[in-house]
Amino acid sequence: MSPSKIRILAPHFVDVDNFNAQSLNLREIATRLDPGRFQCTAFYAHEPDSRLVGLPHVRLRRIPERLGSLVMLEESLRGYNILFNPSISMRFVELYFRLPELVRKRTATVQWIEGVIRGNLADAGPAVQRNFNRFGCRLDAYVAITDYVAHTSFDDYGIKAETVIPIGVDAKTFSPVRREARDRIRVLFVGHLIERKGPDLVLEAAKVLRDVDFCLVGRDRGNYRQTLERIVQDNQLTNVCFSDPMPQAQLARLMGEHDILLHPSRVEGMPKVVVEAAATGLPAVIFDAYRAPVVADGITGYQVKTFEEMLARLKQLIEDEPLRRKMGEAAVKYAHQFDWDIVVKQWEAVFLKVACAHS
Repeated sequence: MSPSKIRILAPHFVDVDNFNAQSLNLREIATRLDPGRFQCTAFYAHEPDSRLVGLPHVRLRRIPERLGSLVMLEESLRGYNILFNPSISMRFVELYFRLPELVRKRTATVQWIEGVIRGNLADAGPAVQRNFNRFGCRLDAYVAITDYVAHTSFDDYGIKAETVIPIGVDAKTFSPVRREARDRIRVLFVGHLIERKGPDLVLEAAKVLRDVDFCLVGRDRGNYRQTLERIVQDNQLTNVCFSDPMPQAQLARLMGEHDILLHPSRVEGMPKVVVEAAATGLPAVIFDAYRAPVVADGITGYQVKTFEEMLARLKQLIEDEPLRRKMGEAAVKYAHQFDWDIVVKQWEAVFLKVACAHS
């Protein structure tokens, strides 16, 4: 490896069965980095994403079940230029920031603010909140996922994002699909099964629209799925099904089998699944609380203020097939601007700027 290369440590697990958004995003970025200018190290527990294996600019290190945080800490001391997007919920990050500043000073920390901080902290445990208060506002460089996230981060915590970089989409995996006419419209929800994501509102819609099928895809947290399943049982919602998280290619196929994406979360940054759905031609209905540019209101879907408005827009899309088709076609074109090939070039510029400023 040339000494002029920028060395990036990404403290995330890139196992093939890890469907966490941060892990998925890192893998998309790492595979596209210019191998002549960058070298990226990431971790795995069992089996890494095969796309990363063998890439000359990607180094993968296996982490044991015991003392894994210490192994990651040891790795962080190997002369990296950038520590990229550390999650303050990780034990490793807590240990890293306990190191003397003299030890850490040659490594710049770049944080991607992927959602409205205040809303996400409200849902976090005390350890995460404590870590944020200790070092969350003292990192070297911040990048916001949207203008709104940048503004709220500064207004709420004085954190200034130097630039804004949106979420990306793999346009080769999430590609347009010609949807066949069917007797029953299918509505899709993708996200963690937690109260903050609003899956209960999907079930409220299912109660009203019993001639429409609803599918909820997501990992259970805190046994919230049991609460949702109880609602399904008590209300005899035979038009609802659940599915566990799945690989990206499988999710893309599932999106192609549905007609509308419903994303009733109010605390977000720029939902990854909404961009992916758009790339397959799915119009979406989302809340406008986080002002994400992921949906062009009235063109690729709808941004709404209340659940009543969300239900009304959903009904409109269900009943108007030409409108669904028109919005789906517009969504595909709109999603092109978020192609990872474009987004990663922006990240390369940030990494170069930060590394030069910190050298």
